[in-house]
Amino acid sequence: MIKVWTDGSAVVNSTGLGGSGCYIKYGDKEHYLQKGWRRTKTGRAEIHAILIALKAIINKSSTVIIHSDSQYCVKTIMLGWIDTWRLENYYGKANKDLWEQVYNEISIFKQNKGRIRLLHVKGHSMIEENEIADILADYSQFKDKDRYDDMSIEDWREYQRELIEKKFRKEKNKRIKELKGDISYE
Repeated sequence: MIKVWTDGSAVVNSTGLGGSGCYIKYGDKEHYLQKGWRRTKTGRAEIHAILIALKAIINKSSTVIIHSDSQYCVKTIMLGWIDTWRLENYYGKANKDLWEQVYNEISIFKQNKGRIRLLHVKGHSMIEENEIADILADYSQFKDKDRYDDMSIEDWREYQRELIEKKFRKEKNKRIKELKGDISYE
């Protein structure tokens, strides 16, 4: 049985630096994998981490347990959402490009009688292996000199516009409440 802990992180600013980390244990062997990204988001970095782990495992007939602090990733795979999304060509779903790759990797395991299971772990809960994955993700986010562009510059600019609009709407709504007297400053 191969045990894996994955994590992804990103800084939502103009650079969108992010990182993915994987800690893999197989018997007495340990492997540390990490990759840095530019123009990414946390959810994408989390999916990338799972994808990196799946691609790194050579024996596709293995039983693999992946621990992730991303409920989104765990539920997408374990509840079969990914299968439904694929049938619907991922219509309206974010990260189609990554989910398609994850689906393909899982399919290879299934064809070879391998088993993939994902378990949710609470992030930053002092589980040693999960903390290692977290450190790998954080380290690669800022230190990886060979960062890969995760999103096109056009997609990144659109994402930045959406963040600005969301922040503007939030500030506008707050100001309206202040003017109506719905917020008190005691």
